[in-house]
Amino acid sequence: MKKFLIVISILLVLILALSMAGCTGKTGERGATGPQGPEGPIGLQGIQGDQGATGPAGVKGDTGDQGATGPAGRKGDTGDQGEPGPQGPAGASGAKGATGPKGATGPAGSDAVCEDFPAIDGVISFDEWDGAVVIPVVSDMGTVSILAYANYLYMLFDIVDTTDARLGENIHGNDQTSININPTPGAPWGLPCDIIFQIGADPNAWGGVSPGQTDGWETDWKIDGVQLPYLPGNVETVTIYNGGKRVSEWRVPLATIGVSPGDSLKVGGAIDVGDGSSYLYPIGLDWNDPGTFVGVLVR
Repeated sequence: MKKFLIVISILLVLILALSMAGCTGKTGERGATGPQGPEGPIGLQGIQGDQGATGPAGVKGDTGDQGATGPAGRKGDTGDQGEPGPQGPAGASGAKGATGPKGATGPAGSDAVCEDFPAIDGVISFDEWDGAVVIPVVSDMGTVSILAYANYLYMLFDIVDTTDARLGENIHGNDQTSININPTPGAPWGLPCDIIFQIGADPNAWGGVSPGQTDGWETDWKIDGVQLPYLPGNVETVTIYNGGKRVSEWRVPLATIGVSPGDSLKVGGAIDVGDGSSYLYPIGLDWNDPGTFVGVLVR
């Protein structure tokens, strides 16, 4: 079909050329427009031209509206603790509070007497032996002071003596010191006694057996006439020689007797100062007569 149209077009051109080669005739009426020929093929794309020069900078535009607020940011990590600040000045003292209500009356106390017991240290302290029973020793050799309580008997020997038998200085005797407590009425020598306690440098003075030492002395500890093989741990004695005196302080347990406040103890004994004699207390003591012993009231 396409070839046919091309042939027709060529014929029309030839006819027109022949008409113009003769005389020029009256212009004929324009023929009707023929139908549009088919679309020709697409031509090749032309070569791209060079890029034009950069134009001048444009005018700065107006500031745009503020954008919407963005979402909240993530909470930051906790920072390290700062150094402690200096201490502030002390605050003013607060006002004194009101006095509280008076408390209820407590129960009545007992009639027991609070005692300060003598210190067993070989030193005679002021007021330490107030209220003690003071017993003279024969021949003005000194005194024995006694305080009795339900658990212990406290004794102070203030004796004339210049030599310490523990050092081997006595020619005769061994500085033996004794106490007999509660002799048996009507018995020879008042024996047995509830308690016999004595100290000395040489246990041969009472049979050669010692249940233990106290302050460097050998001891004799008889309960109801029987010497026990051990010395109670709460027996305590301290003896000091000074200025021509022998001061000896004792604490003797009374647990084996079981006494109570208000009871009376019968006490007596003897003291050896190394001159070959024994000095009794109290004056007039007869071992066979409990009535010559001194009564000491238990506090």
